[in-house]
Amino acid sequence: MYKDTYKGIFCTQLQTPVPKDDADVPQALHALAQILEQEHQNISAFILEPLIQCAGNMHFYGADFVKQATQMCQERGILVIFDEIAVGFGRTGSLFAYQQCGVKPDFLCLSKGITGGYLPLAVVLTSDAIYDKFYAPYAQNKSFLHSHSYTGNALACACANATLDLFGQGVVEQNKMLSRYIQTCMQEQLAPLKGVKNLRTCGMVFAFELEGYQGSKRLSLAVYQKGLEFGLLLRPLGNTIYFMPPYTISPDEVLKSVGAMAGIVRALT
Repeated sequence: MYKDTYKGIFCTQLQTPVPKDDADVPQALHALAQILEQEHQNISAFILEPLIQCAGNMHFYGADFVKQATQMCQERGILVIFDEIAVGFGRTGSLFAYQQCGVKPDFLCLSKGITGGYLPLAVVLTSDAIYDKFYAPYAQNKSFLHSHSYTGNALACACANATLDLFGQGVVEQNKMLSRYIQTCMQEQLAPLKGVKNLRTCGMVFAFELEGYQGSKRLSLAVYQKGLEFGLLLRPLGNTIYFMPPYTISPDEVLKSVGAMAGIVRALT
């Protein structure tokens, strides 16, 4: 639905199935192999959110899929782009999700967590070999010219430096303990409820599907509005409720948030 408005200006795309869980991996890899066999000469890049496809209803898939899909593309000379705007900076249990997968992308897109969410900043990392293809005197018409008024924003970069300093203080390891605590709370309070299906976790990302809703409003809107009544701000994706808490969340705030989600489920199912 996000693409419909821009259909007329998009580059040609091929979309391969994304596994919804590990059981879907063989089929997804087979579908990708067929696309590559037929179209590899026409494909410039393969774009993937590693470990979690966030906008696609929080599909979680293992590192093995990411590794095999990346290798299949790179073996054919296809560049690989990892979108870690949402899953980077400790969100999946490692500083970057690709570090769990045994492969390196050709481009790594980062944002959001790089400043802790306080100021807008985005970064694209790539290899020297690719960078050198673009870097040249203007007269050679080889340069990749891209700039805007806020390029090199000093305040945003200072915020990013401060955030990176915090990551040097063991944030990722602390997140692992915090994640286990949140999982325990969710298993105790959410898993037994009849409307909760496919409760899942990847690092500091938690999600489940809500089934059995009988209301007249759109489910995502109903969840959002009911969440406000419980003091919780949620952004559901269809019938998928997800929780990506700040790393500074306290145990008491975890209990309050999980209890609120349980209250939402009981109220709507």
